[in-house]
Amino acid sequence: MKALLKKELTEVLVPFGAAFAVIVFGWLATAQFWEVLLPPASETLQIVALSSALAGAVLGYVQFSGERWRGKLGYLCHRGTGIDGAFLAKSIAGLLGTALVGLGPPVIYAVSQSLSSPNASILQWPILLVYASAATCGASVYGLGALAASLRRRPLVGILLIPLAGGALWLISEMCGTPWGLETSPWRFPAMHLALAGVCVLVGMFYIVLDLVVRDDRALRWVGLCFLVFAMIDVVMAGSSRGARGELGDPQAWLWVGVAPATLSSAVIMVTSWAVMDGVFSLSFRIGIYTFLS
Repeated sequence: MKALLKKELTEVLVPFGAAFAVIVFGWLATAQFWEVLLPPASETLQIVALSSALAGAVLGYVQFSGERWRGKLGYLCHRGTGIDGAFLAKSIAGLLGTALVGLGPPVIYAVSQSLSSPNASILQWPILLVYASAATCGASVYGLGALAASLRRRPLVGILLIPLAGGALWLISEMCGTPWGLETSPWRFPAMHLALAGVCVLVGMFYIVLDLVVRDDRALRWVGLCFLVFAMIDVVMAGSSRGARGELGDPQAWLWVGVAPATLSSAVIMVTSWAVMDGVFSLSFRIGIYTFLS
């Protein structure tokens, strides 16, 4: 078990250690004391949550797919620790790497400010607990990445992680009403959202056409519908984001428009997951979906 854990930690900490160093340098170079270490620090909390989620998604998917890519999955499963030991070692290393990328930078920044800043006396140490809470979202998305790598139709489920980019664009547009403090066109961030929506439409139509050609894999149809719903949500993001500054209409009206696709997305994702796992669309399952939508 020790050798397996050492292997997993090496594979995780070497590449993510480099990413961690870059992120820490960025924090030390650009972060402001009052925005990070004094409440409410809402924008910085969003950054921590986003970085943890992205690290968790990448780590979960790559970790549990890596052995298969290298052709060593059978060897790993037949080690003395078995499948349970391999899963435990990967989870420990992956969650540690996720926490390192998400929570490590604010902790190091707080320590550096306590040692060198003239404002060290008013530093609010309990805020690190809030950052730790925000970083826990990385664990949830890590589980999603691991699940995507473990299902039979791995390419189908893996590509569903693409909409995380939509969440990243939403956070950027909300944090940057005027991008980087410059007076620039209000169309910059809506254009990014609309471009991603266009990509989702193309991918969705590809899977729907593929379903019409193949006709024996219903998961293709539901994955296509997933992407079309993602496209609708991203169009709503383009209109409602603060970065748009009302150029596409009333942001509140756009949010009301987004209620329907947001509700549909949860049901469509659940049905898609069930179809990918070859689940039976029984009467009880249909009743559950209809009840959820109601």
